[in-house]
Amino acid sequence: MKKVPDQIYVVSKNRPETEYTRDPVTGVWSTKNVTDHNFGFLHPHEPTKKTDASRKHTQHSWAYYGYYEKNGEFWEKGTDWKYDPVMHSHTSVPYDRPIDPLYAPRVWDNDPMEGFKIIDTVNRYRGNKLFKVLDPRGVEFEITVNSLFHLLQESTVRNGVILDACVWMKGKDLVVARSLVQ
Repeated sequence: MKKVPDQIYVVSKNRPETEYTRDPVTGVWSTKNVTDHNFGFLHPHEPTKKTDASRKHTQHSWAYYGYYEKNGEFWEKGTDWKYDPVMHSHTSVPYDRPIDPLYAPRVWDNDPMEGFKIIDTVNRYRGNKLFKVLDPRGVEFEITVNSLFHLLQESTVRNGVILDACVWMKGKDLVVARSLVQ
């Protein structure tokens, strides 16, 4: 039987979703609506294992640019590119800023929780299909088809909400907590 990690290490970033509309007279596309999504990446938090630092480095590289810690805060340093439509050129704008606490690295206790919600599908390279799940703590994660299959076999899902308590095993593996006890 697999061991459930006691804690998970989470990083996340804002991944906005933009909806566009096209003016029927001019044919010009414009932004209709932008929805922010707190999209995350998790692993078991195991600071005593050799692989823990490497996993966290991978997570930080995915979520942040130039990640570092200063005075107990999480910071990132990098460059944004601003487009000037008049000059048809880009200008680099360096930044050195704290990471918004909403997206900063954190450690969560991996206690069984209810309220996970299946919210979307994702297509990745080579036909890899994943499913987006909203964690009750407000961060979206992806799970594998295999994970969804087991959730559907072991739990009750109503209107996309998994009614049974679940826990995270590793990055893309959400499981029903009760099924681990049997």
